[in-house]
Amino acid sequence: NKHYNFDRNLAFAEDLTLTATANVQFAAADVIYQIGPGRMDAMLVINITAVTVADQAADPLYDFYLQGSDVAAMSSGVHILAHLQVGWGAVLLGGATVNSVVGRYELPFQNVVAGSILLDYVRMRVVIAGTTPSVTFDAWICPIS
Repeated sequence: NKHYNFDRNLAFAEDLTLTATANVQFAAADVIYQIGPGRMDAMLVINITAVTVADQAADPLYDFYLQGSDVAAMSSGVHILAHLQVGWGAVLLGGATVNSVVGRYELPFQNVVAGSILLDYVRMRVVIAGTTPSVTFDAWICPIS
């Protein structure tokens, strides 16, 4: 197994608990990193340490998105660079039937889309659904050399 070291300089979250949809923030501001100029091949590491999934009545669902843009404020030109969906098995898209579990999820990405659109800025957004959802996680970028 490859090990992706935690780097605070590229960390989105450390032991962050979310119960509603939000951009990942620190000190009430979106965490946005400039990873350009130029192409970057990297891994988004999401380490889920706690997640509510086993409540059928609540239908918990969590979508983690790494978004990229060529605009520093992420106000336009936003693309999805990586996506992870976890939650109760019956509501997961794509035909999954098993509840998600805690653990480390590794999502490879690059900041170029459609072969030529370079996205210098990235942020993380978590879209949460269900009646009593809760997820705790760490998340960071690790460049792949």
